[in-house]
Amino acid sequence: MRHLIFLSLLALSSFAFSNEELLIENPDQVAQLSNVQANLDIVSTAVMACIESGNGHSDCLCQNQKAIIQFNTSVETLFHKYPELINHDLVRFMSSDGEWVTQSLQGISKQAGAGVLSCS
Repeated sequence: MRHLIFLSLLALSSFAFSNEELLIENPDQVAQLSNVQANLDIVSTAVMACIESGNGHSDCLCQNQKAIIQFNTSVETLFHKYPELINHDLVRFMSSDGEWVTQSLQGISKQAGAGVLSCS
């Protein structure tokens, strides 16, 4: 069940909207947030492709354990470098390709702290 929540949070964290967004313009913070988003996209795409190919959810998480660890590390790095962001939920920033991105930092934080996968 916890693994199913993982995919749900992955999908929702990219589409969170609120009137209380914190606009991030600091170039280093934007780079860190972009890195988190890129790692999130990698995990989401890889796990969904695996599931669509007929594999079980848990198997797909284990097959992509390295990408999940990278995502978790990027989130830990973000909050270590910018601890003030932990007090905000929604942040908005412009990516390097000119697209606006809104992230739920609380959702991302919960997901990164979801625990260690038990893979054999």
